[in-house]
Amino acid sequence: PPTREHVENYRAENGYFPRVMKVEGYVFGIGANERMAGLAADLARDGALVEQLAPAFGGVQYMSKEARAFIENWEVESYRQNVASKQESAP
Repeated sequence: PPTREHVENYRAENGYFPRVMKVEGYVFGIGANERMAGLAADLARDGALVEQLAPAFGGVQYMSKEARAFIENWEVESYRQNVASKQESAP
């Protein structure tokens, strides 16, 4: 099972806390609230399905770290995440 040290190491390496964790064969979404945690779980499930079906289409081709970092730090994406988190915290 993941420990506090595992989570802190992930954060130190990636700059943010994990949004999905696998513990003893179960996958958990993590978020600031139930909706965000559910979204993380949904995306993990979709990703697993894509990986399962990918061999029929030539296999998985992962993005480079540089390409992934570009998307994660893209100004529009950062704005979208900021707006989504504000909507989630509104009463």
